[in-house]
Amino acid sequence: GFLEGKLPLLKDAPFAQSLAVSGAVRSSKYTTVGSTFSWNAGVEWALNRSVKMRVTRALSTRAPNIAELFQPPTQDFPAVVDPCVGVTATSTDARSAPCRAAPGVSDNIAANGSFTLNQADLQGTSGFDRGNPNLQEEKGRSTTVGLVLTPTGIPWLANTTFTADYFRINVSDAIVATPRQFILAQCYGGDASFCQFVQRRPAAVGANSAGSLDRVDTAVSNSGGLSTEG
Repeated sequence: GFLEGKLPLLKDAPFAQSLAVSGAVRSSKYTTVGSTFSWNAGVEWALNRSVKMRVTRALSTRAPNIAELFQPPTQDFPAVVDPCVGVTATSTDARSAPCRAAPGVSDNIAANGSFTLNQADLQGTSGFDRGNPNLQEEKGRSTTVGLVLTPTGIPWLANTTFTADYFRINVSDAIVATPRQFILAQCYGGDASFCQFVQRRPAAVGANSAGSLDRVDTAVSNSGGLSTEG
């Protein structure tokens, strides 16, 4: 359901050939994310026939689509950098303890002096991309300020209009696929909740070393946000 309208406030007044405000509201209901609410409001002021200014502020929402919610796991073979490379039995930086706690990593360190990967390990990481049925809608807050010039005093430009607009858009809870390198950095940087996406080989398998990355999965999620302006 939606409601929108435009209300003229002034016409042919001093310093206002026209002045109007506009607004709209929309309520939506989805079987996945429930109810959402959007709105926009604006002011349009024509100083005279040649100069007009406009300002718009809005809140928009986008519910996740079918693929973002329900995409089945599809296999990929990503190129990632293992943050555990170089960890030793006595190193004390933030990644060391989480790395040594991972299956197979301590055995690798004991055999090599530090966590070491071979060429097969570097090329042997796979992973699955999948949807996320727990996604919520993303929200975009936007501001637009515009200037419209129609040089009626110049005959050969009287039917020409020039516009200039500034916009700023901030999207909260943006729906994005979490980068695998970010997942690894978080898992071995103090946020163990990301470790659910990481699977290591607990022992040597064929040409692959103990502790090497077997899979790094990823899924879409509601991130902190995105922003742009111009």
